[in-house]
Amino acid sequence: MGVEGAMKTSLPGAAEIRSADIIERHQDASGAYIASPNFPTYASCWLRDGSFTAYAMIRAGRPAGARLAAWCQACQAKRRKGGSDGR
Repeated sequence: MGVEGAMKTSLPGAAEIRSADIIERHQDASGAYIASPNFPTYASCWLRDGSFTAYAMIRAGRPAGARLAAWCQACQAKRRKGGSDGR
């Protein structure tokens, strides 16, 4: 399902908008969503959790959620070349 097909059809409430704003503010420029902005131990992106977050953001009308796919592709390309994991 593409970004357009996953878009939410009903309007979000204030709590949803506020939550999406916070999540979007903490998204890395690379597209990754960190596990927790408040705990350095969890300052990495977990693919499963990031995928759920990206899907929710796309459904909330925030297409920046699709940047996670680009981040994943970049990480895979680096690993194939023997580089870092993208952190």
